[in-house]
Amino acid sequence: MKKIIKGKWLSPYLPKISLKMKLTTLLLILSLVRIQASTYSQNTKLTLNVNNTSVEQLFNKIESVSEYRFLFESNLIDLDRKVSVNVEKKKIIEILDKVFKGTDITYTINDRQILLFKKKEQTNQIAINTVVKSVIEQDDKITGVVKDAQGMPLPGVNVLEKGTKNVAGTDIDGKFTLRLSNSNAVLQVSYVGFKNKEVKVGGRSSITIVLEENLESLDEVKVVSFGYGTIKKENLLGSVASIGAKELSKIPVTNVAEAMAGRLAGVSVQSVDGAPGADIMIRVRGGGSITQDNSPLYVVDGFIVSNINDIPPGDILSIDILKDAATTAIYGAQGANGVVIITTKKPKAGKTTVTFNHYTQFLKLPTDRKMDVLSPYEYVTMQYETARMKSDADVRNFEKFYGKFDDLELYKYKKANDWQEDVLGKSTISYYNNISVSGGTETTKLSLSYTNNNDEGLMIGSGLNRDVINFKINHEITKKLKLDASARITNLEVDGAGTSGGAQVRVKNLVTSRPTNGIADELEFDIANVDNEDDYQAFVLNLINPVELAKQDWRKRITKSYVINGGLTWDILDNLTAKTVFTSSKTYGENLRFFGPLTGTSQQEGNSLPLGTKDDSEGLSYRVSNTVNYDFKNIGEHQLGILVGQEVLSRGGKAQSVRVENFRASITPEEMFAAMALGTVVEHKTENYTDENWSSLFGRANYSYKDKYLFTATIRRDASSKFSGKNNIGIFPAFAAGWKISSEPFLKNSKIVDELKLRVSYGETGNDRIPANSTKFLFQAETNNGPGLGTNAYNVYYGVAGSTLFNPDLIWETTINRNLGLDFRLFNSVINGSVDLYRNTTKDLLLQSAISQTSGFSSQWANIGSTQNEGIELAMNASLINKKDFSLNLNFNFGINKTKIVELDGTTERFFQSNWASTDLKDRDDYYLQVGKSIGLIYGYVNDGMYTVDDFDSYNATTRSYVLKAGIPDNKGILGVSSIKPGYMKLKDLNGDGVINTNDRKVIGNALPKAQGGFGLTGNVKGFDFTAFFNWSLGNDVYNTGKIDYNQLYRTSYGNMLNTMNSSNRFTYIDMDGSYTGTPGGIVTDLGQLAEMNQGKTIWSGNNSFGGATAVVSDWAIEDGSYLRLNNVTIGYSVPLKDFKKSPVSSLRFFVTGTNLALWTKYSGYDPDVNSSRSSTTAVLAPGLDYSSYPKSRTFTFGVNATF
Repeated sequence: MKKIIKGKWLSPYLPKISLKMKLTTLLLILSLVRIQASTYSQNTKLTLNVNNTSVEQLFNKIESVSEYRFLFESNLIDLDRKVSVNVEKKKIIEILDKVFKGTDITYTINDRQILLFKKKEQTNQIAINTVVKSVIEQDDKITGVVKDAQGMPLPGVNVLEKGTKNVAGTDIDGKFTLRLSNSNAVLQVSYVGFKNKEVKVGGRSSITIVLEENLESLDEVKVVSFGYGTIKKENLLGSVASIGAKELSKIPVTNVAEAMAGRLAGVSVQSVDGAPGADIMIRVRGGGSITQDNSPLYVVDGFIVSNINDIPPGDILSIDILKDAATTAIYGAQGANGVVIITTKKPKAGKTTVTFNHYTQFLKLPTDRKMDVLSPYEYVTMQYETARMKSDADVRNFEKFYGKFDDLELYKYKKANDWQEDVLGKSTISYYNNISVSGGTETTKLSLSYTNNNDEGLMIGSGLNRDVINFKINHEITKKLKLDASARITNLEVDGAGTSGGAQVRVKNLVTSRPTNGIADELEFDIANVDNEDDYQAFVLNLINPVELAKQDWRKRITKSYVINGGLTWDILDNLTAKTVFTSSKTYGENLRFFGPLTGTSQQEGNSLPLGTKDDSEGLSYRVSNTVNYDFKNIGEHQLGILVGQEVLSRGGKAQSVRVENFRASITPEEMFAAMALGTVVEHKTENYTDENWSSLFGRANYSYKDKYLFTATIRRDASSKFSGKNNIGIFPAFAAGWKISSEPFLKNSKIVDELKLRVSYGETGNDRIPANSTKFLFQAETNNGPGLGTNAYNVYYGVAGSTLFNPDLIWETTINRNLGLDFRLFNSVINGSVDLYRNTTKDLLLQSAISQTSGFSSQWANIGSTQNEGIELAMNASLINKKDFSLNLNFNFGINKTKIVELDGTTERFFQSNWASTDLKDRDDYYLQVGKSIGLIYGYVNDGMYTVDDFDSYNATTRSYVLKAGIPDNKGILGVSSIKPGYMKLKDLNGDGVINTNDRKVIGNALPKAQGGFGLTGNVKGFDFTAFFNWSLGNDVYNTGKIDYNQLYRTSYGNMLNTMNSSNRFTYIDMDGSYTGTPGGIVTDLGQLAEMNQGKTIWSGNNSFGGATAVVSDWAIEDGSYLRLNNVTIGYSVPLKDFKKSPVSSLRFFVTGTNLALWTKYSGYDPDVNSSRSSTTAVLAPGLDYSSYPKSRTFTFGVNATF
C-alpha cells in the first residue's frame, strides 16, 4: 500500500501519470465522465469474497474490480482493521454500510469518488440520494467555480459544507451547485495535489474559489511503460529510466535523443557530429556486441521503428528506457541492448483545446571552440622553410607566388582568409512550430497535431526541414469494446553532406587551406577565362576554395513515412481483457548526390565534370500483435495477473540507384536531377531486399502477496528468418522479485522512509541484428568489372551478393542480464531515486570475421566469443525548497560501466582498422581487442618528443644528412622520410631492440568513459520558471585525427597548419636575421647553433618531420575526452490570466533557452562528445574517433507556449 501523508486529504489509490502535475491526466478523465456517471452507483453491482482481510486490502480490491476511488483523511481511518465481506451483485452503499457498521465512519458518494469522514452529531434528517448518500433537506444553495492559480477550471473537486454531509463535485468547467443548511456556511474544498481551503459563504449565492497547488502532499502513483502494457512505478521490478512531457517541454531540440543526453542513468547519448539530421547513437549500459549494432530497440506507441529521428518532442507524453531483463525479455530477440519506449500524447475528452508552441533559434559556432591556425606571416615563413629544406627549385617556386624572404615581413599586415568563418561561422536561424487540437466526448476522443522544424545548419548548404502530422482517435464502440487508431505522416528533408563519412568537404579543407594566395591576391584577372600561360591564375585556381567546394558537395535526403496503427480492446470480463493491434509502416527514401567539378569524386572518377547519383528506396513493414490479460479475483491477500501474447513482424522493401556522368560544367544540382538525360548513364541498379520476418509467442505473470512481496516471470519464443533451420528459434526467459521493505511494520510509520523497495532480476535476451542474407547464398546482377565481350562497355552478369560469405550455422547472440536495485523515497518525498548494480554477459557473439581472400570473400559472419558489462547506476531527485512562491529541485544521475572481452575466436587478441587515412596510416591496425580487456582500445606508438641535437654526432654537408649517435633508434621508416634530422618527431623503442617498427606499438588509449552522468536544477519564483542542466563524461579518450592531420603538411600543396606549429613553438631551421649564417633566410645546419636557436621549443617541426602521404598515430594524438558541459539553461514566464476572464487563452508562457553554453574540457578538437569515422562500416569498431567532425553549434532560443 502507498504511504498516506497524515493530516492531508489524499487518495493513495488514485492512478496518476506524471510527477507533481496540477491535473493528472487520469483525474481529468475521471472528472469528465461525470456526464455519464450519475447512474454509475445505481447500476453498478459488485461481487466480493474476502475473509479476514484489512480495510486497506478491501479498498484495493474494490478499486481493482470497479471504477470507484476512495478519498479520506489518513488519521481517521483504521486501515489495519480486519473485515470479511461476502456479497454477490450488491450495490456499493450496501457494502459500505456493512463495512462501517458499528464505527464512527460514514461516507458520501460523488460519481465514482467515495469520500470517507467521521460522523457528526445528527441534527438533521438524512435522506438517501442515488448519487450522494446523506444529502440534507435544505432550502439554501450556492453555485460557484473552482480554478487553479492560472485560472484553469478544475474538474472533480470536492466541495463540502463544513459540519454536514452536504457535498458536491465540480464539472468539466470547474462549476458546482451545493445546497446549504444555512446561508453563513463554511465550505471545505479539497482536491488531490492542491492545498485544502475553507471559504465562508457569507450569504453569497455564487462564488469563485482559487486553489493553491500543494506539491508536498502529492503522493503520486507514477505509471511507466512495461512492454505490452503499463505498470505502477511502485510495483515495477525492473530497471527503468524515464523522462516525461513536462521535462521535454523545457528542452527545445529538434531530435528527441538530444533531450535525453545526460539525463538518464546508464544511458549514453552521443552524436556523430553537429550536422543537422546527424545520426545520434544511444547506448544502454554500454551494449554487449563488438562488431554488431549496439543500438537499443525503439518502440513508438507499440510499434518497432528503426530510429526516433522523426518523432517531434512536442508530441511525446513519456519516454521509458528499459534496461534489464525483467523489462526487456518480453521483447526477446530484439531487446538485448535495451528498449526505448516512446508514448505520444493521447486525446482528452472535454472541451476542444488548442495548444500552440513556437520557438526561434539562433545558432553560431562557439568562438572558444574554433581552431586556431597559422597567421599569414607564420604561414609564409613556414612554407619558405619547407621549400628551403627541399631544394632550390622549391624555393624559386615559392618566391614566384609569395616573394623573396626579405619581403615576408609584409605578411604581418595581411588579412587572412578565415575559411572556418566563411564555411561554418555564419549565424543561422531555425524555427519550430507545433499546433495541436484535442477534445471530444467520453465516448469519442480525437487529437490532431502538426509540427514543422526548419533548421539551418552552420555549414553552407546544410539544413533540415521536417513536417509531421499526428492523428489519434479513441472510440468506445460499446462499454466493453474500444477502438484506438492513429496515423503519423512524416516528411523529412536533410540538406548537406556534412564533413565526415563520405563527404567531399573535410574540416581539413577549412583548417589547412592557405590563408593567403600571396602575390596573386594583388593581381586582377578573369577567373572565368582560363589562361594556360598565367601561372598566378593557375595558382589561384589550384586552390580548392572551401566555400565553393561546400556548394559543389551537394546532397539532399528526402524521407517520407506513413505509419498507421489500429487496435481493439475487448473487456470480456471485469478481469479479462483481449487486445489486438495492427501497425503498418511505409517509407519512401530519395538520396540525391551532386559532385561538382571541384570535388575529389568528380576529378578522380568523372573527368572533372559534374556527376550525380540518385538512390531511391521503399520500405514496408507490418506488425500484428494479440494479447490477453487476466487478473485473478477473490484470492485474498494475493494478486496475480497473467499476460499471454502472439506477435508477427515483417520488414522488406526495394531500392534502385542510378549514376550519371559527363554533364556540362555549369549545370546546377536542381537542373541535373530534373533532367538526368542530359548526362551519360554509367550505372543503374535495382534490388529487392531480403525480407526479415519474426514470429513470436510470449507470456508474463505478475504476482504479489500482501502488496509487498512481488514476483514477475517472463518468457518469449522468437522465430527469425535470419537464421536457418532449427537455429531460427530462440527462447528467452526472465525472472524478477521485489520486496517493499517500507510496507513492513518496522518501517510502516517511519517519518524518514516513505518508500523502500528492493528488487532483483535475472534473464536472457537475444540479438539477431545481422543482414537478412547472412545465412543464405544469394546472387545479384552486376556490371562492375564484368566481361567486356569484345567491347569496352560493361555487360551485365550474375555475381555473388556482397563480399561476406554466408554461414548457415549461425545461432542467436544471447545476453544474460543480472540486476540488483533499490528504489527509495525519503522525508515525505523530498528525496527519491534508485540505485542499480548489474552484470550482463553476452555469449555467441555475432562477429564478422576476416577469412582467406582465396575464398573470393573478405569476411564471414560467425558466433565468436563473449563479452561482459558490469556497472552501477544512481538516479536521484531532491526537493530542496518548496514554498508558495519559490521552489527549487535538484536532479542528479551517474553511471559507471565496465566492459570486458571474456572470449574471442580461439585467440587472445584481434586488431581492427579505423581506416581514416586508408593506406597512408602507418600500421593501419589502430584498434585492438584483447581477452580480459575493454572494448575500444586504441593502439599505436608512444611519442618520445622530438630528436634533439644531442641525439646526433654530426652533420654531413655532402649528403645533407645528420648522423645519429649509436644506440639512438631511427624511425625514418615510420615517419616516411629519407633521413632523420634534429627537430623531427621521435617515437619510443618499447622493446629495446634499437629499431622502431610495428612491434613498438601498444595500447595508448581507451575510448570508453569510466563514468557518465548529469545534474540539473529546476524551480520557479512566482510566475517564473527556470531550468539548468549539465552533463559530463569522465575518463574516455578521443582519437583526434585532426591533431595528426592539421599539424603536418599531409596530402596538401601549400597547406596551412594549426597554430600549435607556430615558429615560437616548433623546431625551426631558418636563420631569420642572418646572425648564424650571415644570410637572412639561410638554413642553419650546425648542431650547436640549432640547439641555441631552438632553446625552449616544445614541439617538432610539423612541416618537415613527415612524408607528404604519411600519417602516424601515437599517444600524442590521443587526448583526454572528459568534459563538463552546460547543456542548457531555460528561463520561462507564465502570464497570470486570472484577471482576463473573457480571454480565449487559458495559459501563456514565454521562454528563452541557451544550449551548449559552455564546455570545460582539455580536448583540443571541436567537441569531445563525438564519434565520427570515414565510413559507417567502421564506426562500431572505432569508438571515440574524431575524423573531420562537424562542430556542434551554440544556440539561443526564444519561444512561446500557449493553450486556448
